[in-house]
Amino acid sequence: MKIFRKWRVLTLGGILCFATVGHAQEAQSEIEHSRQLLRGQMELKLQEMEVITGGDVSEDLGEQILVRRKPQPWTLTLAADAGGLWTSNVFLVDGGPTSDFALAHNDSATFTYKFTDEFSFSSNYRFTRFRYKRLIIQDFDSHNVGGTFNYTLPYQINLYTGLQWTGIHSRPVNDFVYDEVDWTIGANKVFPLDFADWMKDRAAWFVGYQTDVRVASPNDFDKVEVSPYTGFSYLVNPKMTLQTFYRWQYQHFQKGGRKDYNNSVTSTLTWSPFEWMSLSAFCGYTYNNSVGTTRDYAVFNTGSTLRFSWKF
Repeated sequence: MKIFRKWRVLTLGGILCFATVGHAQEAQSEIEHSRQLLRGQMELKLQEMEVITGGDVSEDLGEQILVRRKPQPWTLTLAADAGGLWTSNVFLVDGGPTSDFALAHNDSATFTYKFTDEFSFSSNYRFTRFRYKRLIIQDFDSHNVGGTFNYTLPYQINLYTGLQWTGIHSRPVNDFVYDEVDWTIGANKVFPLDFADWMKDRAAWFVGYQTDVRVASPNDFDKVEVSPYTGFSYLVNPKMTLQTFYRWQYQHFQKGGRKDYNNSVTSTLTWSPFEWMSLSAFCGYTYNNSVGTTRDYAVFNTGSTLRFSWKF
């Protein structure tokens, strides 16, 4: 009888142990599947952060010359913003795209020091939260930190170079699924437009060129990007600016022979009733032609952002 009881206890323990191990393996498999899915969408996540945070190198290029600010040796800017984004193609696929709405929140700090009138350095940190309405498997947080040197040549040609680190933390997986170091070098120039009365001290055209060398983990995303860009900025009134930006981009991935040719156009209308507050509405379209893979896609994004900033 005692032997039977011992056998029953061992059998029951074995069943429970097997069920526990099986459940753990199933959960681990599900987490790994989610991790791979999220890693496969890094292009979209980086693009979303760029749209919401104004991460394009075009940011305020036209406004810099239209709204002249008194120069300071150093500035510290603290900012917080919240925005909504609707995207037509969450998974960046060709055919049968899935649309969704997402909310984003950013906290950032930027310190800029001006060594001379021509030479300056800026360092930055930004934390981003991104939450989807339906596809919560895509929810993520991100950290971005880096520094950039700027030097102004004669004829107001601006040269810049810097390093940025970005880490993406998946909320469903509760782990970092992607990080990269991006070395950037580029140049741009702003041209005031005044050949018509409605343009004088209001309109500007800017052009630029940028190269990015991205070293990522996983290393499937190691790539070199070449990006010429141009745009137009117009001061509608002292508190409102309209900016349109176009970028052609060549992406050479270091693994698999993948090469992408990317065209993006974005328009942004920004209203700044106070120096410390702005409200922006934006829309953008991107078409990507991928050679060596089946990652051709088109995506349309639109949304708005409310930003608060404090300068010291």
